[in-house]
Amino acid sequence: WCLEDEDCRYSYYCERGEHSLSGTCTRDELCDNVTCGRGKCRKGTCTCDFGVTGPLCDRSTEAFAFLFYGNSSENLISTRVLIRSLRSAGGAQDIVAIIPKNLANGTPTEHLSILEQDGIKLYYTDPILMPESMDKDPIIHQRWSGVMNKFAVWRLEEYSQVALV
Repeated sequence: WCLEDEDCRYSYYCERGEHSLSGTCTRDELCDNVTCGRGKCRKGTCTCDFGVTGPLCDRSTEAFAFLFYGNSSENLISTRVLIRSLRSAGGAQDIVAIIPKNLANGTPTEHLSILEQDGIKLYYTDPILMPESMDKDPIIHQRWSGVMNKFAVWRLEEYSQVALV
């Protein structure tokens, strides 16, 4: 007998009568050939865990995002360490690299390929410029000219939650 689907083993669900609180574990044959990613199959249909969506529970609604541009190998290595740390801690959310279009040419394609191989989604965005009053200062411009692009995180509308790291 069972009270909830979780009381039953994999590929079984709790079948209850119309006015019954308890039921029996029933094999769900409609789910034999269905893979639900981060979800569970019941009567041939996927029910997604929190944070994922799609017919097969294979699209994340949550993401970690970071700003990525430049040709620094150290930046690439630091990024890869961060990604592995997120994954080893159980983070299954999408990880998105925000790449300003005006700075993309200065980023080696090899670095971007490595990120893609690591499962990172590349998001090219129109640049967000610094306020003119800040941009006039050559020291501020040299050091911080690309930092406003972090606000492109608000353009990632396909996600319900995004953590900027």
